[in-house]
Amino acid sequence: MLRSVKNLYLEAYSGLPREAWLLSLVMLINRSGTMVLVFLSLYLTVQKGFSTVEAGRLIGLFGFGSMIGCLLGGWLCDRIGALRIQFISLFFGGLGFIILGYMDSGLSIALALFFSAIVNESLRPANITAMTHVCSPELMARGFALNRLALNLGMAVGPAMGGFLVMLNYSYLFWIDGLTCIFASFVLLYFFRRLDIGIQSDTQNSVNAKNPLRDGFYLFLLLIMLSIGLVFSQVFSTWTLYLKKFSGLFEYHIGLLMTLNTLMITAVEMPLIHKTEKYGALKMIRIGTVFLFAGFAVLPLSSGLLWAAFTVFIWTIGEMLVFPLIGSFIARRAPAVNRGKYMALYTLTFSVSHVIGPVAGTYIYDTLHPDAVWYFAGGLGILAVTGLTYAERINVRKHDSKSG
Repeated sequence: MLRSVKNLYLEAYSGLPREAWLLSLVMLINRSGTMVLVFLSLYLTVQKGFSTVEAGRLIGLFGFGSMIGCLLGGWLCDRIGALRIQFISLFFGGLGFIILGYMDSGLSIALALFFSAIVNESLRPANITAMTHVCSPELMARGFALNRLALNLGMAVGPAMGGFLVMLNYSYLFWIDGLTCIFASFVLLYFFRRLDIGIQSDTQNSVNAKNPLRDGFYLFLLLIMLSIGLVFSQVFSTWTLYLKKFSGLFEYHIGLLMTLNTLMITAVEMPLIHKTEKYGALKMIRIGTVFLFAGFAVLPLSSGLLWAAFTVFIWTIGEMLVFPLIGSFIARRAPAVNRGKYMALYTLTFSVSHVIGPVAGTYIYDTLHPDAVWYFAGGLGILAVTGLTYAERINVRKHDSKSG
């Protein structure tokens, strides 16, 4: 039994190219310093004296800049290379965080936040695009899963360290976050001394490349991903409110639930993706979507820590199946010459959902009933699963027509 488990883990992590591990290492370093955004609302209200509404507007401005950064980063990937965009984003994004810590007026903070968001968020499509260049099509899902593992491990370190630094001095947040970004940029430069992976394939025949905005099947998938993002974004808004008020949990209970999510991803995601490689990607994404939406939809059916942990267990299974597989599926079907644009719209979809989701969720929470948020999640889940079933059939028909 133990030997078979050991072999499963060895198989899951073997075969990935060295470059995939190095790209994930860069993201691990970068995310290990993530703390400015986590404590930004506290910094603006407690340290700078802004009202809650004013702080919300400034954070919203960062979200708007993030969406621009996603599009700009993907567009530039197809022109100057994904690795170069990563280096620029990490280095200048780090400088931006340090500068942000010295801004005092509302206007200067707003401008620094906006431009920092554009630079920092261009990293996401660039990193995903670079991973598609270093991994063969059959390894992309595991490459994405490895990247997610690095992100989750980093996020387990950064915010926790930031919580201690806040008690000393808020300015430490900006320096540590900025310096880890800059350090990650030099790690990238050290291991990838030629920052031109994928440039040749991306610049040749770009005129004849398919426009992602005219790819109906792709846009249909993005619509489904938007619905998934709208529900998943509740983790950062109404979910915590609901658990505290209606499930009888305290803040440290919620922290334990988030730790459960991180531990599951760390321990299970890579072997899970490896075992599902032999099945159709859309089929597994559909199954994962069922788990993800169900985990949120059943939340009002009971209360207490054990029930909340059970729901987290359910939606985390869905998270592990959906996010690595949908990213790799889109990357595989995107033309190599403008894959950056495809991945940019993909990351933009989640940025949009994380702007709309909390607003819509809190509106439903306050005006209808807190339980209604999760019932709406169940309804969206039915629509998403139906859409994925339809997309799977279309995909099978196209595959059959090509093979025939």
